[in-house]
Amino acid sequence: MAFVSSGYNPDKPMENRITDIGPRHFEEFYPPVIKANKGKWLYHEILEPGILVHV
Repeated sequence: MAFVSSGYNPDKPMENRITDIGPRHFEEFYPPVIKANKGKWLYHEILEPGILVHV
């Protein structure tokens, strides 16, 4: 049986299960200036495609 060596118990499938798998939250990687000012702007200015300024 393939599941015996991994310790999987089919009677209790949620036991010892890791459910929070995925990438870290993107806000952890913000520079300090953006982290401090996030959400405090009034509107956006699009200077050119791909360049957005928060005012």
